[in-house]
Amino acid sequence: MEPACSFNTLFQRAYEALRIYSNVHRGTGQFSVASTELYERAREEVLTYAGLSPLKYEAVFLNPSRMAMLEEAYGEDVVFRVQSSELGLQMGIGALVYPKGLLNKMKPQDTGGGMVKLVHEKFAIFNEGAERFETGTPPIMNAILLGIALQMIRESGNPDLFKQKNPDLVWQDILSVEDMGSDPLKTFQQMHIGRGVSVPVVGGKKTYVNFDGAASTPTFEPIWQAFCDALQLSDEDQMQLVQVSLTQLRKFYGAPEEEYDFVFACNTSEAINYAVRNLEAHDFGEIEPVVVNSVLEHHSNELPWRLSSVFQLVRTEVDDHGFIDLDALDALLKEYNVDKAHGHQRVVIMAVSGASNVLGTFNPLDKITEVCHRYDVQVIVDGAQLSAHRKVDLHASDVDYYGLSAHKMYSPFGAGGLFIRKGSQYMLNEVCQNGFPNAAGVAALAKSAKILDLIGFDHIEAYERRLTFKALKIFSQYPELHVYGITDPSTEEFKDKGPAIVFNHHEIPHNLLAKYLADYGAIGTRNGCFCAHMLVSKRLMGIEEWRPQAVKVIFALKGNWFKPLLPGLVRVSFGIENDEEDLDQLKEALERIRTIKIGPVNRWLAHVHEGTWILPQTGVEEAVQNFIQYQVGKVFP
Repeated sequence: MEPACSFNTLFQRAYEALRIYSNVHRGTGQFSVASTELYERAREEVLTYAGLSPLKYEAVFLNPSRMAMLEEAYGEDVVFRVQSSELGLQMGIGALVYPKGLLNKMKPQDTGGGMVKLVHEKFAIFNEGAERFETGTPPIMNAILLGIALQMIRESGNPDLFKQKNPDLVWQDILSVEDMGSDPLKTFQQMHIGRGVSVPVVGGKKTYVNFDGAASTPTFEPIWQAFCDALQLSDEDQMQLVQVSLTQLRKFYGAPEEEYDFVFACNTSEAINYAVRNLEAHDFGEIEPVVVNSVLEHHSNELPWRLSSVFQLVRTEVDDHGFIDLDALDALLKEYNVDKAHGHQRVVIMAVSGASNVLGTFNPLDKITEVCHRYDVQVIVDGAQLSAHRKVDLHASDVDYYGLSAHKMYSPFGAGGLFIRKGSQYMLNEVCQNGFPNAAGVAALAKSAKILDLIGFDHIEAYERRLTFKALKIFSQYPELHVYGITDPSTEEFKDKGPAIVFNHHEIPHNLLAKYLADYGAIGTRNGCFCAHMLVSKRLMGIEEWRPQAVKVIFALKGNWFKPLLPGLVRVSFGIENDEEDLDQLKEALERIRTIKIGPVNRWLAHVHEGTWILPQTGVEEAVQNFIQYQVGKVFP
């Protein structure tokens, strides 16, 4: 097989995966289930390539720096390892293979979203197997691409299949953007990969609607093309492209080179773990360092601080809409740093989400930094949910650290990173240096940033506000639904409400409602606690203290059967890939669900916010499974 043909085949098969791309493991829509199947199939391809049985071994996907960390801790047990760079594919992904069950006995080096079954303010229970180490949203598409590449190499018998690059590609052209006309947002929407895919539903087929953008966003043709082109460059050209991409990201985030360092990571979870390790290396002298965050935080910006051996963690208050109480924050910082009411404890860091992945609220970063800097407290922002929806200017808002994920801003190719202010008392430590970056993913992220800037955040904000307004109006027509957070678009606070809405149904458990939305309406949502267990279960649903304690005992007794019964809500989240017709389809699904008779057990489970253990069959399950197998066959024939 010729090199050009090899890359074309790789990209054609990966494109089929992109058409149905969604986050994995925790979604209920047809796309999420199919993407999970593809991701797990990629694991199997690693084992097949290594000649190992999936009954005896398991593969975990990691980027090179985290592979090195895991090997340093548990290298003697590694049975097989592979990195994409060894195959000629600089996309920052690799896999380690361990004997089955061994990962359950290992301690994760990083912590964050996606790794845990249950989080309480006093304990966290980790997942088993590979998910225990795949911090945050893993580089799903990169892993699938790696699986495809390994299958192609194995079948061709040529280990150099992807090592000969395309000399006709000019790296300087990859980030250029063609004229997008007078309405670049509309032009861009027409380039959405996956728009118009039909999926089986009860009674036939419907066009799939992805309302799980807060978990992971789909992508668009020019961003995918940037990834493909970058992957075919020589190492030298890739490094030059990475530097130009970083310049673009600095412009996008208002983070000039003279003010901020940048560390590449695969997602925000990893970026915040880098920050924690960097800060742990600082000599605090007699000070006992304290980190402040809130119950609003995603696990990625809570667990790394909580489980640190150096920092104490305290939380400040938020209101029912998800906004941080600035007066309470000021009083808390004064208590620690001026009044010195806690001995040698001093607050040194405020770790805060730029936008809530649950309530969709945008907190005022400039006001938060103003309060914090008054008390010599630095601010680290979890920007995962912010970057695709609002303009970010790190210099203007005076932020000290900022973590970001490409897969939250229409570039699901395993890139992200951490901006760190230069000249701060906590300088960049060598622990954060992670070698050759994911060149193709970085280029795709930069291309996304450039296009979003071209569209303009004033247009993006106005467009998403119209969608959010309409969504809230739809939900208000269904008294059986309870929506949390801001519900009235006429209020002043609505201007700081992003496109994420969480709700429950008074008679239908959350996991069953999510299934019904998919099976009857082709609506992909997310249900559960959204990696923000304390906010959802304690603050929003008011779950009694004894319930998580009881679940802890059940999980300790290997009671994984109990997972479907865990409390939760349903979330719809959207972005510029969605339109008002998608919301009309949501309304149609809600109307159809109204006609379903719900039994007394499920009504009781809904009343106490629990999920249901046994999901009733709707009759479309076999058709959905056939759809998934057909899609998998196009990617892994």
